[in-house]
Order: sequence, then C-alpha cells, then structure tokens
Amino acid sequence: MSFATPIPPTVPEWAQSIIRAVRCLSALDAASAIAWGLPNVDRDRPARAGDAGPVGGAGLVSTYLSPSNVMVLLQRDDGRILAVRHNETSKTAPNQVTVVGGKLEEGEFLDEGALRELAEETGVHVATDDLEFCQLVHYLDTDGVRVIGVAFTAQRWRGEPRNAEPLKHDAIVWIDPGNPPAGCHPYTREVLVNFTAGRLYSTITVTASGGAA
Repeated sequence: MSFATPIPPTVPEWAQSIIRAVRCLSALDAASAIAWGLPNVDRDRPARAGDAGPVGGAGLVSTYLSPSNVMVLLQRDDGRILAVRHNETSKTAPNQVTVVGGKLEEGEFLDEGALRELAEETGVHVATDDLEFCQLVHYLDTDGVRVIGVAFTAQRWRGEPRNAEPLKHDAIVWIDPGNPPAGCHPYTREVLVNFTAGRLYSTITVTASGGAA
C-alpha cells in the first residue's frame, strides 16, 4: 500500500491508525535521507542476485524488517492496568514490572499476537471486538535494535487474571498508569505515560537493562 493509496473504509479504526503512523515513519526516514544527501537503499542501490522482494523473487531489493512486539493494557473500572512482576531469572526484565505482552510470532497479525500473550501470561481471554488499538512506539533496544511496539487496551474480558507463567513471573499486579511503581521497566513506564496522555505514537530510548515488555 503506497502513501497515495487511500485506506479502505473496511479496515478497522485501530489498524488505520497503525497504517497512518507507519506511513509517517517511512516519510520521515526518506526525508531525512534526502536532507543529509544519503542514498536511499531501495532507490539508489542496484539490485543484486541475492536480493529478495516481498514475494521472494530474485533481483528485487530487500527491505529492512523491524522486530515487533505487542502489548495489552487490560484496564479495570478503577483505571488500574494489569501488569506482571518478572522474577530474578527473567531474560528481559529481571525483578521488574512490565505490562502484559511479548514478541509477535511468525504468521500472526498484531491483534492475534496480543491476545495470545494475554492468555499465556494471565489466563484472560478478550474478544477481538473488545480489543482497541491505543499506541504505537518505536523503541531503541539496548543492543541497538529498533523494535516496533503496538499496544492495545481492553476493559472487558473473560476469566480471572492469574499468574499463568510462574516460571517467568513472580506475580500479577494492578498498577496505576499515572503513577507506575518504582520497579517498573523504563520501556513500560514510557508506554504508560503515553497511555495516560492519550498519545498514539512516540519514540523510546532507554539505557536500563532489559528488553521489550
């Protein structure tokens, strides 16, 4: 879908928001390259035999792919958000609190990955129609990788929230998004700040240990 292509009205509103944000990112990257006189890889580099395009054909220039993660901000009537407290052996956020979420897996759409992570970590199930897009972030990881994070929110669910992954998490906790706990991971803290402010897009750079939520 090019920048000039209208977004079909049948596309859900949350998906339209993501498409618009990604288009803005791409436009900013292209504008920056032109301003600094930098080459555009897709435009200026001759195709090589090993290049593969979106359909895997030879001779097409490859496109940079950014890792993605998904989050669900499950919100109670009192405004608190469901989160998990990682244990000391956690590879991403030892002894820290993060929102529910994780890496998007192969073959998943964003909402599918978000619902899977929510069920895996808390045993809670949310209907697709009750899942609402609320935020897109571009996160510079501590190893230099830029990760795209997509957050959804929901106020209705089935099941009683529980710590469904006791080998990874010590507990589930309900936290105030306007006043995150001291042990909150910096990435999660910024996501909560955005959520409270109603901000749909931001870039995040943190230096603390740990990865995505």
